[in-house]
Amino acid sequence: MSKWSLSGLLASLHQDIELQLSIARKAFAHPGTKGDATEGVWLKLLQQYLPQRYQATSAHVVDSTGAFSDQGSSQKTENKAR
Repeated sequence: MSKWSLSGLLASLHQDIELQLSIARKAFAHPGTKGDATEGVWLKLLQQYLPQRYQATSAHVVDSTGAFSDQGSSQKTENKAR
């Protein structure tokens, strides 16, 4: 039986994310679709590893003047209802 290693676990996670991002970048030529695909990789990671108290979603950002962001962004929010 091999020893458990946090650095080994994180290295494996890094390799997995790197592979998923590489596949998403190669699979799509359209910049918007490519961005959506790579954002999906990060959202999946955050949703899997963030405590349930937090939530990762895709959203448009609105600034203090009411202007919307040109494209969706990953958002991390705290769910205070729990």
